[in-house]
Amino acid sequence: MAQDQNSTIGTAKKSFIKGISGTVGIIGGLLLCCLVVAVMVAMSQGSKTPTNDSSSNSSNTSSNTPKHDPVNLTFTGKGNKDTDSFTLYDGTAKMTVTTSGGSVGTYSSVTLQKEGENMFLNGLTGEDLNISTKGSEDGHGDTTVRGIKEGKYYISVISGVDWSVTITQE
Repeated sequence: MAQDQNSTIGTAKKSFIKGISGTVGIIGGLLLCCLVVAVMVAMSQGSKTPTNDSSSNSSNTSSNTPKHDPVNLTFTGKGNKDTDSFTLYDGTAKMTVTTSGGSVGTYSSVTLQKEGENMFLNGLTGEDLNISTKGSEDGHGDTTVRGIKEGKYYISVISGVDWSVTITQE
């Protein structure tokens, strides 16, 4: 009986070793295939090196060329109002405001505000534009808002008179 156990253990060891050898062979084969594919991909992309020769590519763009269409929007109203949302892009924007219709002097406050942010909790997006007038004169002001991050914005106006706000971005 001891001899039968030794023979069974010997057969089990041989089967185990054959199983491990087969598994190692399969894993090695898969690794070799991955290596071959990686080399082929690297070789096919090696011929796509960009050149700095502007004569070979007539579609080169200047770094000063905007990556978006220019923005030129005008909103008008009377009294306190938030405008509809609009998209601004990274960079700066110019805001120009006119007011009219006062008879004894007016005060208007215009703020560019990022959509979804509370201006009282998170601060203003850019400069707040305030316009004061005396008598019945029209008001005018403009400012450049810097550090704009691409996203949805609106203009918040606090005023008791007619107003017009234009926002532009190159």
